[in-house]
Amino acid sequence: MSPQSSQSMQYKAIKSIFKKLENFLNISQRNIVAKFSIYEATLKCAIKNNSSLNYP
Repeated sequence: MSPQSSQSMQYKAIKSIFKKLENFLNISQRNIVAKFSIYEATLKCAIKNNSSLNYP
C-alpha cells in the first residue's frame, strides 16, 4: 500500500469520525458543517506542511 492511499484512508476515517460526532451530538447542520470545514482546512494544511505526507 502506497503512503498516498494510506493517507487517503486516514483522511476518510477522520471525515467519518466527524460525521459520527455530528450524528451523536445532533447539532444544527449549518453549525457543524462550518466547524468541520475549519477542521478539514486545518487538517489539509497540516498534511501539506508535513513533507512525509501527501494530500492533493
